[in-house]
Amino acid sequence: MRSPATWRGAVLDGVHGLVSAGLALVLVAGNFLLGAAIIGRAVAVSLNTLYGAVLLGYIVRLGLLAVFALAFKGTGWFAAVPFAATLLVTHLGLLAAETKRVSMTLAHPGLAPSARRVADEPSTDPTSTQE
Repeated sequence: MRSPATWRGAVLDGVHGLVSAGLALVLVAGNFLLGAAIIGRAVAVSLNTLYGAVLLGYIVRLGLLAVFALAFKGTGWFAAVPFAATLLVTHLGLLAAETKRVSMTLAHPGLAPSARRVADEPSTDPTSTQE
């Protein structure tokens, strides 16, 4: 683990901080992967399904993070401060990077999949001279 967050956890609370910060990094990665999987499945259905899945998925994923934090809180090796700091900083950093990437994709429509060319399709107009 070479993340600066895990080393800060080790400095703050020793081995317990290092393990708690590492757990936070694993949870953040899992959270983003689960979010991507939800979006990938929902986008194939419809736009309204995507909206609902993103909202419900966010609430469920936030609840899962809370359940993990509460489940580990009672253990002797869990350090809450490095865990929370790593979780917060890593989430905000990844969200900022993701937001920048999405806004770049939307700002440059040339990166989007190309639309079908109308000129290549046969005309359905009965008065058309196209053979």
